[in-house]
Amino acid sequence: MKRVFRNVTLSVLEFCALIYFSPAFSSVKENDDLIEILRTHTYIALPLEQQIEDEKATIETVTNVLNMFRETWQFKTDKITITPHNPSDRINAWFTPSENSLTFNIAFLGGRLVRTCRSIDIVSHETGHLFLKVLQPVWCRPCRPQTGAFDESFSDITAILFGLWHAPSRKRALKNLQSQKSCLGGDVGVCIRDMQTSKTLSELDSCEVHDLSQPFTAAVHDTLEDHFQILHQQGVTMNNICLGLARNFRDILVQGVLNTKDLKPSFGQIALNMIRVAGPYKNSLGQNFVRRQILVLFYKQIDQKKYYTTGPYEGICDPQTPMRSRNMTGYRYSKANYNDSFCMIL
Repeated sequence: MKRVFRNVTLSVLEFCALIYFSPAFSSVKENDDLIEILRTHTYIALPLEQQIEDEKATIETVTNVLNMFRETWQFKTDKITITPHNPSDRINAWFTPSENSLTFNIAFLGGRLVRTCRSIDIVSHETGHLFLKVLQPVWCRPCRPQTGAFDESFSDITAILFGLWHAPSRKRALKNLQSQKSCLGGDVGVCIRDMQTSKTLSELDSCEVHDLSQPFTAAVHDTLEDHFQILHQQGVTMNNICLGLARNFRDILVQGVLNTKDLKPSFGQIALNMIRVAGPYKNSLGQNFVRRQILVLFYKQIDQKKYYTTGPYEGICDPQTPMRSRNMTGYRYSKANYNDSFCMIL
């Protein structure tokens, strides 16, 4: 998630605290060498005891996110290096694939010290990046904007699902699911990104991967909200709703990724593979993908059945794929447009 989320104006004392006490790292190995902590010894604003508490909390969240996925898939990761307190003037965090490392900034925001490592949203998001690398290590994320944007969407969806799966986080996750705005980082008082944007793919103002990711994330968020309402009306308990949705959509998400063989897939390719394994969620998920312009519906006169297809929005933000149309006017499907990439509505 390498992105400047917010520029921060520092006071003289805050600036000195960040610059004069520059990071000096040492290694502390935890969890049988699976996770290595890089600790900042000389950061004035945070006592050592607080640093240690933060380290433990960060390790716990990373481990729990991976355990959520391990309920269904058995996998191994390389050693994970975590820097919980990276002094900065920016509210930011990122995953570095070449080092298999997670870095979380610590910064002042409006005179308040924000430790991004204590945000379950942010930590689970970054762990989502790490897990997607495990699933698809050869995807060429820089080769296509939508491939890179899906990396961000996958991680945002990971944060949403972990909130529902993780019992201590469910109350806030449910509130986000039912609200008009779902902020990534809201648990530490920041709003890095709204995961429930109302924009469609063609309404985006930017091709920057974080912005481009939002309609895909919103389609999954809307589907979760739809089924929460259905299950709630049926009298299913809140805990069972949360755990059931988290597990089912986790499996849909991961299986859809695993079934996507292209090395630089588009949103539409991944969405179709998710729909194929979505079972009872197929139509709801498909309709929300259509509403966000990730997919379109196609009526095939030969067999008089409806299909989902990637449609005209496949080329948005992709210089290698000519943009055919930002609306459906005049768009025509040829034989090449419908093949095994279609997913029929049952």
